[in-house]
Parts: sequence; structure tokens; C-alpha cells
Amino acid sequence: MVVFTRYFLLWNEDRHGISIYDPFINTTVPIDFSIILFLLTNVTVFLGFLRQLKLPYTTIQYLIGVIFILLMRLILIFLFPLYAPDNIIPLRDLFLESTIYADKPMTRDLFFSGHTANLCLLFFIEKNRWLKVLFGVITLVVGILLIWQHVHYTIDVMFAPILTFVCYKIAKSMTNGYWRKIQ
Repeated sequence: MVVFTRYFLLWNEDRHGISIYDPFINTTVPIDFSIILFLLTNVTVFLGFLRQLKLPYTTIQYLIGVIFILLMRLILIFLFPLYAPDNIIPLRDLFLESTIYADKPMTRDLFFSGHTANLCLLFFIEKNRWLKVLFGVITLVVGILLIWQHVHYTIDVMFAPILTFVCYKIAKSMTNGYWRKIQ
């Protein structure tokens, strides 16, 4: 998946797309939040994934959810090629740049936000009330900062929770069936 995604995103950077009118982006001056976004997203995902490791059921559910999020993102990026928002400050994510992004920031992997989606997945899977609230707040903050930096259109961030919920439900139904079979 990582190799395919890398080549797909490189190909996607050079194809024709459309720009979307976004009132928020058109009325704000972008600010570079790359370091804050990198830390908030990657530390939360890492710690959230470690928490899920306590239960094999949630670990498998999380991993299946991540796979479906990636597949859905690739399909939608293919179907809806978008140009990056005006005045974008490319997001510098050292983890993604060294794994999926081919050593450079990608600016056209837009619809829908992967950073927001991965955090939303933790929110949907988490059972602890306080951690769920924390994951929800971090997801909201990351989404706002992504739009403010002009990395994503508002619609990219707004659709991420909806589409992630679909991926979560698919993962949950797959893992529920699996756990019933082995018990």
C-alpha cells in the first residue's frame, strides 16, 4: 500500500484539477503550523495506537480502519482532482515525507484530510470517555490548523469525520464477525 500510494501521489501532483472557492481560505492569511500539526497528529496517533494495543480486537479494528481510510482517500483523490488552495504553506510532516511522500511535501492529496481522518478514527474507536473527548478536541484543533495553513479546503476537513465514520463502521463489522467466529 505504501509503495502504491507513493507512486499514486507523485502522479497526482502533476495532473489537472479544479480549485474550489472557500470563503474561510479566501479571508485568512495562512500561518505555518507544520511543527504543531506534526506533533499533535503523530504523537496522538502513536499514543492512541499504543493504547489500542491493549486489546487485540481494537488493534485489528484500528488497522483495518486505517487501510479503508487510505483506500477511500485514494479513490476520492482520483475522482476529484483538486489544485491546492491559494497561498498554501505546504505541510512539512517528516514522517510522511520519509515514508509515503517521496521526500517532499505533497500539496494535492486533498479530498479528504488524512490527518483529520486518522485522529477521528481514534475518536470513534476509543471507549474511555476522557480520552475520547481529548481525541475529539485534538481532531478539531488539527482540522482548524490545516485549513488556516491553507493545506486543505474546509470541505476536505469537514468530510473527513463523515467518511472516517463509514470506514470505522466497515472495520467494526469486519472485526465483529471475526471475533464471533473464534469465540
